[in-house]
Formats: sequence, C-alpha cells, structure tokens
Amino acid sequence: KLQFLYFIGNIMLARVTRVGVRWSTREASKDKTLLGFSRFSQVVGWGKGKGKADFSTDPAKCGEDSFFICEDMMSSVGVADGVGGWRSAGVDPGEIARGVMTNCAEISKQKYITPQWLLAEGYWKVKYGKEVAAGSTTACLASLREVRHDEDDTTKQMILTTNVGDSGFILLREGKIIKSSDPQRQGYNAPMQLAVVPKSMSDQNYIQTEPYEATNTAFEVLPGDILVLATDGVWDNVDFDQIEPIARDIPDLSQFAHQIVVASSTRPRKPDDVTVVAARV
Repeated sequence: KLQFLYFIGNIMLARVTRVGVRWSTREASKDKTLLGFSRFSQVVGWGKGKGKADFSTDPAKCGEDSFFICEDMMSSVGVADGVGGWRSAGVDPGEIARGVMTNCAEISKQKYITPQWLLAEGYWKVKYGKEVAAGSTTACLASLREVRHDEDDTTKQMILTTNVGDSGFILLREGKIIKSSDPQRQGYNAPMQLAVVPKSMSDQNYIQTEPYEATNTAFEVLPGDILVLATDGVWDNVDFDQIEPIARDIPDLSQFAHQIVVASSTRPRKPDDVTVVAARV
C-alpha cells in the first residue's frame, strides 16, 4: 500500500508574510489511483512583522500564488504563480492563478486525464470562458498512477507531471535529489506562462505560452521517495544542496516542508510568495 502525506506552506513576502501548512494521510486502495487526500489540519503559521501568527491555507489567499488538491476521479495536486508584472497594468496577478487552479480541481472531479490535459482545460476555461480579463501564470501539476502490466500481473507506481514556466518539482530518494523539472524561460525573469491578453493590449510583447508547450515527465517512484512541488519563491531562493540536508536530517515530512518554507524566506535573494507541496511515497 502507498501512503501520502502532503504539506502546503504559503508565504506572502510583502507587507505581511504568511505561512500555512496542511497535512493529510490516505492509503491508496488496490483499484484506486493515488495522490489521495482526506483530513486537513493547520500545523504551523506565523506572520512577519506582526506580533501573532497570521497564516492561510486558503488557495484564494496565497498572494499571487495558488494551489489545488483533488482526490476525486483523478487525484492530483498543482501549484500556480501569477506573473507579478501585470500589476503595472492594474491587474491582480493572483486572479488567473486562482482561476486555473480552481478549474483544475473541478475538472479533476469529472474526468480522468493526464496532468497536461488537466492544465490545458483549466486554462482554456479561464481564457475562453472569460473568467479573467487579463493576466498570466506559471503552473506545475502532478498525479500518481498505478500502472499494471497484464503479462506478469505486476504494478508500478508512476508520477506524471506537467510544467509551464518556473514553478516546478524535485524528487528525493534517500536524501538525494534524483529528478527535477527544468524551468521554462524566455530570458531573465521571463518565464513561459499561460496568458490571457485582451485585444486592447495585443500589440504589447506579452509572453503567451500554449499548453502543448508544457514540459511533461513520467517516472517510476519507490517507497520512501519524496516529491516536492513549489512555485519559484522556493527555486529562486533555495539551492538543491540546501534541500538535501533538510531531507536527510528531518524525517518528519511536516518539519521538512516547514524548513523549506523557512529557508525560502530567510534573507531571500528574490522575495516572493511561496507555495510548497511535499509528498512521501
């Protein structure tokens, strides 16, 4: 049996810094795909610049970031990061990230599709359903599947991912990072991004990535492996060689996720919102 434990940490490095962590456990049954979630509870929270804890685990209150968790027809998780440059045009960068993640959660309850198609449909609903007027977002989604080989009646656990931009994932095994996503960028501070650009702004040079340009991976996982999904608030501020010692020294997954959040916010090279999802196979 496979047991997953998830933690989501959210930091807003603006006037108020927020940290929220959730956890859940669920054993996967033989006939069910994975990444399941049941109970959620807050584990840690604090607010920078305030005298008391100020935390949020609400996907609608993650600054420019958002996330989703779904355990229905296709159990999946995802993180998204609205591109902050839209603020200069009077657009809330977090609106499209929240919209795409909300749609992905809803679609996951209805369809059994790959993470890339899930992301595409979530984005298309935002864009063509005119759910937001403007904005763009990066995103990383993952789902865990059981692959059965009929010829020898064996099964393997596989993780499928899709990624647009500089949100991404790492996979750790015995404290070592053995797989990681490659960030998609067109230049410095210019990640590829799913965009909604109104006609009145179509003459401007906005990056507009299509879902088919996403990077997709599929790989086998083993018991004890740890998968981490995060927005660029982690990857811009924490090096891989900082994460590996945390994984080796802190077996408790809640503290592991907490320490990634802390490392991302302590003297950051690039202050940003941070959203982290960690899971152990």
